[in-house]
Amino acid sequence: MLPTEKLGLVRSNTEVYDENGNATYYRLDDQGQTVESTEEEYIKEWDIYSKVASPIEFTVQK
Repeated sequence: MLPTEKLGLVRSNTEVYDENGNATYYRLDDQGQTVESTEEEYIKEWDIYSKVASPIEFTVQK
């Protein structure tokens, strides 16, 4: 039997560009809702991510 553990999104840090190339930044809040953030928060989160992120290894079985 396969393990029942699942991956879930805990943090998210994204940017969306409008038709003029202006960025709007978003993150997940403590309730898992997408909220707008500042450019400074966006850069800080990516800095943290670059120091602590680990690749996820997995295999697919049919």
